[in-house]
Amino acid sequence: LVNGSLGNTVVSATGTLGGSGIIGAPVTIQSGGTLAPGAGAGTLTTGDLVFKPGTSFAFEIANPLGTTAGTDWDLLDATGITFENTPANPLTIRISDLGESFAEVNKTFVIASATGVMTGFNAAAVQIDTTDFSGTGTWSVQQNGSAIELVYVAGALPPYQSWALNNITVVNPAAPSGFDDDADGDGILNGLEWILGGNPLGADGSPLVGVTATQAGGLVLTFERADDSVGQATLAVEWDTDLGGGFAHSTPIVNPIPPSGDNPVVDINSAASPDVVTVTIPAANAGPGGKIFARLKALMP
Repeated sequence: LVNGSLGNTVVSATGTLGGSGIIGAPVTIQSGGTLAPGAGAGTLTTGDLVFKPGTSFAFEIANPLGTTAGTDWDLLDATGITFENTPANPLTIRISDLGESFAEVNKTFVIASATGVMTGFNAAAVQIDTTDFSGTGTWSVQQNGSAIELVYVAGALPPYQSWALNNITVVNPAAPSGFDDDADGDGILNGLEWILGGNPLGADGSPLVGVTATQAGGLVLTFERADDSVGQATLAVEWDTDLGGGFAHSTPIVNPIPPSGDNPVVDINSAASPDVVTVTIPAANAGPGGKIFARLKALMP
């Protein structure tokens, strides 16, 4: 690793040149050698650099939502860059992401730039190795003036992950985005915010669950259910007559449940978009003082 300065450098087969230092002289990566800017994500600055046939570039991404090459992902900053790779002996770009998971958003990463001349680049003479990459999308490589760019086209995400990415991570990358996290600390977990159509990063304009209670009709909960949550998450109304030992009863929100004695009733208006769900817990189930306590519980299988 180069974290200071170095003179003329030749990286031989099986050798690796890395670090975030400065090599103020020519650098040659011989066949079988690897260039790995940074120690983690970082910038390696060199003089004129040559990639011989059959070489590798180890590229690491620390923050896929970041904006700064050399900080959020690796960058080679060279005086000039010459590519001698061929389709038969390509340059292999090995991509790895350093975070817990890769954010599925379309993005272009500048991985190398030249202040002088860049010659010999041929996208057909580059292969991309995603063995250590966790994303689901596709990569391509291109030259853009004096820069080499990796272009990422995002893959499809499951519904909750897609919602969390666009409504939490893209807006506030530091906010916790897990299904059972509470990004805004309002007591409503992210998963329920998704199902109920809430704002995971701020106060909701109106209650997400409508509640009415009468001595004759019992406790009635009304809420919307996101269409794409059906079959993805399990939803239930948990209820009891006190709060002393958890909730003794659970009514699943899967299919409509018609009236039957004193059992809870579930009505699902699936013609609406999103669905409108009404759950009625008959008054006969109330405890001392006519009390029924209930909450919505969502689980991601």
